[in-house]
Amino acid sequence: MKKNRMKFSAGGLLNWNNDRKAVITMAVCDIPDYEFENLARSFLPAMQKYFSSEEGMAAYEKWLSEQEEETLETEEAKAA
Repeated sequence: MKKNRMKFSAGGLLNWNNDRKAVITMAVCDIPDYEFENLARSFLPAMQKYFSSEEGMAAYEKWLSEQEEETLETEEAKAA
């Protein structure tokens, strides 16, 4: 029986299973905190610009109303 080949790739574990299909595993806990902080610093200006625009505010209001509807539906389902 042939052993599975494994190598590290893109911060995760790339494993070729017996069916020759790639299986990539990566736990969030494997990503160092400084990488999350760097991502946040990179995304923050674009996010601030988007959410202060008319389009961003409208999208946020839509999302907020959807969340409220889901909360009501969940509460009604629990009560039933």
